[in-house]
Amino acid sequence: MLEALGPVCDYFSLHHYSGEGGRGEYGPFASLRDFRAGLDAFLPTLRGFSMRKEPFNKWYRFPRREDDIKLAIDEWNIWNSTPRGEDNRFGVKMVYNWKDALWTSCMINTFVHYARDIGITNLAQMVNVLAPIMTDGDRSYVQTTYHVLMLYRKYLKGSLVECRFDAPKMRKGPAGELAMLDAAACQWEDGTLCLFLTNISKDENAQIVLPDAWRPLRSMRLRAPDFDDTNAVGREVVLETESEEQGRTVTVQSGTVCMVLMETVS
Repeated sequence: MLEALGPVCDYFSLHHYSGEGGRGEYGPFASLRDFRAGLDAFLPTLRGFSMRKEPFNKWYRFPRREDDIKLAIDEWNIWNSTPRGEDNRFGVKMVYNWKDALWTSCMINTFVHYARDIGITNLAQMVNVLAPIMTDGDRSYVQTTYHVLMLYRKYLKGSLVECRFDAPKMRKGPAGELAMLDAAACQWEDGTLCLFLTNISKDENAQIVLPDAWRPLRSMRLRAPDFDDTNAVGREVVLETESEEQGRTVTVQSGTVCMVLMETVS
């Protein structure tokens, strides 16, 4: 495909839906781990084609590509198997629990990590079916994933910051070995550094020691009492807390999405 269309295509389209896939409750995280490994294997090829500049006359009916080829992840979400019934006759209506919200955070971290190669990402969908917003007759409510999406919508901006750290590993049966902590970072125009940390463990807290060059200011944390907790009309399970941070050690509780704002130390 790239051999034939590389001279004129601007985007290479990918779809990704994570699910349990027979690998237990941590299956979606294993699926995302494998997706990242696939990107690592494929991106050198995509970058190689981006460097090629074909003669224009071969493509006289189409404008020649001028910029690098970018990934368009134009469908993505978490999609586990759901029981069919009168309210879900095709088995595609997802009720997202808090574990699914943690996965959503890790997926957005993936987009940040590969931001130099990704040009477009589209969540499927926004309302109903695989969506953060659901309707129930003349009423509506937000799913657990909504709160994570809104956290990133508010704080993820500015420029990419490379985020490297040694995350503790855990083994989760058929899902295999997984990193307990996931992270991404960005820097705002005013110099503020925004760090996103996601602890996918059900029962272990994690501690991060920040570099000397940065001083934490405040943090925002999202969590729920249990991995399997879900929202519904009139029921909200997601807990949001905001606090000032003291010292360079940040504790991320089990099953928590944490956002930390920092400033440079002069």
